[in-house]
Amino acid sequence: MASHYDFALFLRRTDKGTILLLYVDDMIIIGDDLNGIQELKEFLSQEFEMNDLGHLNYFLGLEITHCTNGLYIIQAKYASELLSQAGLTNSKTVDTPIELNANLTPSRGKPLSNPSLYRCLVSQYLSTPRLTHYAAVLHSLQYLKGTLLHGLFYSAQSPLILHAFSNVDWAGDPTNRKSTTGYCFLLGSFLISWQSKKQTHLVRFSTEAEYCAFTDTTSELLWLRWLLKDLGVSTSSATSPLLLLFIVTTRVMIESASEGTADEDETLLLLPRPLELEGSLTASVSVSIGSPSSSSPGRRICILVMVCLLMAKSRGMRLIS
Repeated sequence: MASHYDFALFLRRTDKGTILLLYVDDMIIIGDDLNGIQELKEFLSQEFEMNDLGHLNYFLGLEITHCTNGLYIIQAKYASELLSQAGLTNSKTVDTPIELNANLTPSRGKPLSNPSLYRCLVSQYLSTPRLTHYAAVLHSLQYLKGTLLHGLFYSAQSPLILHAFSNVDWAGDPTNRKSTTGYCFLLGSFLISWQSKKQTHLVRFSTEAEYCAFTDTTSELLWLRWLLKDLGVSTSSATSPLLLLFIVTTRVMIESASEGTADEDETLLLLPRPLELEGSLTASVSVSIGSPSSSSPGRRICILVMVCLLMAKSRGMRLIS
């Protein structure tokens, strides 16, 4: 049965259950029902030409190393390919991913004479890349060279409790003054989803930027909760403090605005918004339903892989690719 919340996730409902993750022509089968897994593989091999690669060690650029108390995920092969493509295989390493106080703008610096390699490596400033942009990319790659074997560890003893954190850099872009949303999600103590993304619209006040960041975070939060529910993980009490904090904060700010005690920028932001008067002021936030619109299929499947790996390891399930 296909999941209602992501097109790459398929579930087989039995006493023990089997999970299948499919991305184009790569798949992972997860479960503790060995007979059910074997039956599924036999059925799929009759319908499609496929290879059984055995115990999961590699999937979509993620290298998985298993140990007795958990597993490690690294991307050394993928990072090495980027270094080779940029001709930095034998380069020196640096200690930071970007130079201190770097200030990149679309027009600062001389244009690149041949921007083909630059456009293969990054997705920013593509129209007229500059030498300063390329130098920043090379610096980041040199940092990657020194951290090839750095990765994420997922413990088999992790409690499957979802935690969310969100922040915003208000008007931080020096060119167009757009804000940047940042958030991360942890399942137990282990990172499963993170993003730093420029907001689509220009906002006048820091409070509005915070609301935009909170909306994006809540969208991702709902998606993750629904996925975990599909996988049989209860999250009923895991994230309610986050939502409660949002409701309380919103209520306090609206009441402060109505009483004239809020800061000027908060009052200017909140008063034009549609409010409902039913004994007290209330407000609602619209959140899109389904997979986060800002997430690419590749990003979503990587998040799914990390969630399923952590869940499978904590429950002693087998992982087959």
